[in-house]
Amino acid sequence: MDNLDRLISEVRKIASERPNVTSDTKSCMYDSGVCSDGSVGCLFGQGFEAIGWKPYSPNNSNLSVLGVLDSHYGDNDKLDWCSEVQDCQDNGMSWGESVKSVDEQRL
Repeated sequence: MDNLDRLISEVRKIASERPNVTSDTKSCMYDSGVCSDGSVGCLFGQGFEAIGWKPYSPNNSNLSVLGVLDSHYGDNDKLDWCSEVQDCQDNGMSWGESVKSVDEQRL
């Protein structure tokens, strides 16, 4: 399993375990900002952290998921899924709703 697959699996796990968490879209970045449950970092930032993959640097922590991953993978369906989930989260949806919404749109 490559890092993108591991990241998606971890994001799904986090969203399943903590479905009602939201990120403070004004201050939450991959590795900073407090979420509604008191944890630090957005859904994908916590996913990156959980798998030990840091494709971003402190100077670039404001990059989008698409921007962070594009340099590693280019355009593909998995990357689109990540970007869509991140967009939902950034628009105030809970983590569980973000994953569910994107999955339902893709059926």
